[in-house]
Amino acid sequence: MGNLAIFDVDGTLINGQSQRILTQFMFKYKRLSFFAYVKIITFFVLYKFDLIKDVSNARKKFLKMFAGINVVEIEGLFRKCFEEKIKPKIYQQAKELLNKHKEKGDEILLVSASLYHLLKYLQEYLGADYLFSTKLEVEGGVYTGRIDGEAVFGRKKIAIIQEFLRRKDLPYENIYAYTDNISDLPLLEFVSNPIVVNPGRKLRKIARKKNWQVYKLKY
Repeated sequence: MGNLAIFDVDGTLINGQSQRILTQFMFKYKRLSFFAYVKIITFFVLYKFDLIKDVSNARKKFLKMFAGINVVEIEGLFRKCFEEKIKPKIYQQAKELLNKHKEKGDEILLVSASLYHLLKYLQEYLGADYLFSTKLEVEGGVYTGRIDGEAVFGRKKIAIIQEFLRRKDLPYENIYAYTDNISDLPLLEFVSNPIVVNPGRKLRKIARKKNWQVYKLKY
């Protein structure tokens, strides 16, 4: 059996926060009020500087903007957002790292708290084998503005990956994990090859102490 390479998305594979980019895109196409737009963008700024304590509550406010939107109607907007805004922000060096794993026969798993409905296009573009990310609840062909299940964040990522490994029932020789965020510390401590990408101050300090490999990617 080969190796498994796990990649976070926001700040690791792409320069920026995909959900913030999506928020700006939806505001541009008049799917979001100015008041709601300002509230959501403020949250992303505070989150970037580790000033948000209750992430789950802030996430609920973000998801409300999808309430009542027809799934088929907005599908094209998700794809358009990826093609026009997300794809140009992919770190070339990160893409090269991912492709090196593919060339060696490793399996690629993307894991992110961001929306599956947007990131499935990233998975397709990069040729990743698996994607675990937050899904929106649907009722009667319409988004409810709630999460389907749980957000793929923090220790939830570990639970998902452990279940994935149990179902696969095949031992990987090595498991790599690439991430930029301190919230993924449990994931980095779980794998045999933790790799930190563009870390903030807290994660950089931990990486140095634990002698983890650190990549500084430029956009």
